[in-house]
Amino acid sequence: MIVEGNPAEVRAVNSIAMTRRGYDPEHIEAMKVAYKKLFRDNGAAMTEKIIELRELYSDVPAVIRLCDALDAAAIGVHGRA
Repeated sequence: MIVEGNPAEVRAVNSIAMTRRGYDPEHIEAMKVAYKKLFRDNGAAMTEKIIELRELYSDVPAVIRLCDALDAAAIGVHGRA
């Protein structure tokens, strides 16, 4: 992800870095969908969005890792919660 500001806010998916690291184009698109759902869509709670993404993209390791990191931050492991 690309973050900006103080405090930092997620602004976009770093698709260039993902391409350079050899991610499949489908995985990059999945990360873009996850970014929009998690950080741009209003409505459902973050936990509901994470559950939905885990089900939808269970075969995309980058999305699962993102969901794991957000879960860890929510319970206070390496996060501010």
